[in-house]
Amino acid sequence: MSLSFHMCWDSGGTRINYTLKDTLADGRRAEAWISSPQGGANKFDEVLGAGDEHADWTTFNFASSDVWLRACTSNANTNRRCDSWR
Repeated sequence: MSLSFHMCWDSGGTRINYTLKDTLADGRRAEAWISSPQGGANKFDEVLGAGDEHADWTTFNFASSDVWLRACTSNANTNRRCDSWR
């Protein structure tokens, strides 16, 4: 899995430009997760197979620089494995 991103914050919220890729043919999903003081930790995107990728802009309503992202893999939302928050 691979997750690359750029974040911008202001009083209107947190905007994220990201690309999520599933890089392995292992039958697991690649997931993008976000954590913030206001919203806790939540999955906000996933791709379902080797070579799949999704690139997008998304906006969250919290206006805080204390926002973190991480990439995870799962077997249909079970046996989740994640990298560190960054």
